Amino acid sequence: MDSFFSLSTVLSVARQHPFYNPTVRYPPTPEYISSLQKASKDEQDAEIQLSQQPLLHKENLYQVPFPLNPNIPPFQPKANPHIPPPSYKTIFRLTSDTHPTNTFRHSSYVSITGGGSGKSLPLLFVTSSSENTTQRLTIALLMESIAMVAPTDWVLNLHPSGFLYRALDLSTQMFEAAGASVLNAGHLMPHNKSLQACEKYRINVLTGDAAHVLNFAHFVASLSREHPDRVGLRIEKVVTTSEPLTRAKRRYLGKVLGNGEGDQVGREGGLRFFSLLAAAETGPWAVADIGMEGKGEAAEGEEEGWTDFLFDTRAMRVEVLKLKAGSLPEKAGEMEEPPGKEAWEEEGSKAGALVLTSLQRLKNPLVRYVNGDVGSVHPLPENAFPGLEPGARQLLKILRLHGRDQRFSFKWLSEYYELDKMEQVFKTEEWGILFWQIIVSHGTKWEGNDFLELRLMRQQDEEEPGLRNVVSGQEIQDVKEQGTGIISREKLLLNLRDVFYLTELTDNLFRCVFVDDVSGFVQSETGTKVIKFIDRRSTKAKL
Repeated sequence: MDSFFSLSTVLSVARQHPFYNPTVRYPPTPEYISSLQKASKDEQDAEIQLSQQPLLHKENLYQVPFPLNPNIPPFQPKANPHIPPPSYKTIFRLTSDTHPTNTFRHSSYVSITGGGSGKSLPLLFVTSSSENTTQRLTIALLMESIAMVAPTDWVLNLHPSGFLYRALDLSTQMFEAAGASVLNAGHLMPHNKSLQACEKYRINVLTGDAAHVLNFAHFVASLSREHPDRVGLRIEKVVTTSEPLTRAKRRYLGKVLGNGEGDQVGREGGLRFFSLLAAAETGPWAVADIGMEGKGEAAEGEEEGWTDFLFDTRAMRVEVLKLKAGSLPEKAGEMEEPPGKEAWEEEGSKAGALVLTSLQRLKNPLVRYVNGDVGSVHPLPENAFPGLEPGARQLLKILRLHGRDQRFSFKWLSEYYELDKMEQVFKTEEWGILFWQIIVSHGTKWEGNDFLELRLMRQQDEEEPGLRNVVSGQEIQDVKEQGTGIISREKLLLNLRDVFYLTELTDNLFRCVFVDDVSGFVQSETGTKVIKFIDRRSTKAKL
C-alpha cells in the first residue's frame, strides 16, 4: 500500500465523501478510490482547489446535517408535522448505520480523542485499518532517524488503554516498528510494580503522556535515593505525547529519574527528551527532539513555550492562517476564512492557526482541518539531525508548535483571566508547579458570586513527601522551605493572593487544593488528561 497519496487524489475522494459533501450518504468504495488514484491529475490545479476548500472544524465532523431519506427506516423519525427533522452528527450517523454498503464501517481502525470535559461521551474517529498501519510504520522511520529509538532500547510504556482508548497499542506498535523492545505497563499498573520492572528489565526509555510520566516520577521522588527499587533506575530517554514538557517539568524529571547532571535544553539531568505529535483525527505525524543540535533560535525560543517538531511534507500539508484578532474562534463558522493567498507556509512565517490536510488518509480524508493548535512552519536547520540522508532532508520541515489556542478566558468576581497568561504565571520556576487546574462554580456563601478552586500538583519534596492539604483563602499554613529551590507553600499562597486579587472580602470564595498526584484532578474520561479549566457554571472545559 502507498505510504503517501497525492493532493489531487485526496481532494477527489473528499468531493465524494459525506465529511465534505452532505448530499453523499456513504464514503466511496475501494474500487472507486482505486480508479481515482489511477487517473492522472494536475497537482498545480490541486493546490488552487485546496485554497478554495472550506475549513473543516471538529464540530463540522460531528454536527453536519444530513437530509433524511424516508425510504430508510433507521433514520426516519416518527411522523410529526410540528417537529422539524433532526440534524444527525456525521460520524455518529456513519458509525451507527449497519447497512452493508456503508463503507465507513468496513475494515476500520476506531480511535477516540483523549480530550473533553470529563463528562461528555468520547469523540470517535474512524480511519482505514491498512492506512493506519502504514502511517505507524512511516512515523517509526522518522522516530528512528532522529535517534528517538534504537534497537538497544527497552521501553516502559505508561500510556492509558481500555475504555475505547488506543494510545497504548498505537505507541507500542510505533516503538516496536522503530526497533525498540516494549513493556506495556499502561496507566493502571501500580507505580511500585512499574518501578520494579524498570530495575529488573533494565528499562532505559520511559514513554507516556505528560501526566502519567510525571505521576510516575512523583512516586519515585517519594522514595529515598537509597531505596532498593530506586537505586537500579537507569532511565536515559523520556518520550511524551499529548503535550511537550515545559523546562521546569524536564528539570524535575532529570532530577528524579536522571543522574541530575547537566541543564542543557532537552538534556536536563542527563536525560534526552522527545515528543510525539498525534491525534485521533490526524494520527501520529510529527516528532520532536527537544535538545536538537543546530536548533539556533529555537534553543532560546523554547523558553517562550514553543517546541519544534519534525514532519514529512509528503505526509501532511500544513497551512498557517491569519488569526482573527490574534485568536481562533471558539465555534466553527466564526473564523473569517481568508482567500487562499492569505494562507501561508513560507519559511519563517509568523505563528497562526494550523490547518492540516493529511496525505496519508484516503478512505476518510482529512482536508483543511483546523486542529486548534497555533504554530508556524520553517525549513529544517542545516546542522540539525546530521544523520539524515540528503534526499530526506529536502522533504522534511519544522513545525514550530506554540500549543493549543489559548484565546479562552473566564470571568471571576468582575475580573477577566486569560488562560494563556495563567499558563505563563504557573510556569514560574520557583513555584514548582507541575500541573494546575481551575474550577469555577456557583458560590454557596454569597448569592450572586462564584467560587474558585485552584488545584496544584507541585514537585515532590524528597525530604518531607506527602505535605499536601486544602487551604482556603483565609488560611495560610506555615510550611518550611523545601530543599529543592522551590518556595514554601506559604510564599506561594501569598503570590496567589496577588494573582487572583484576593482580599478579606473575597477570601471565602477561593480555595487552593494541593494534590499528591494527577488522580486529584478532574480528568478527561478517555485520555485521563488534566483539564486546565472547568467552568461548572456552564459546563465548559478547556484542556
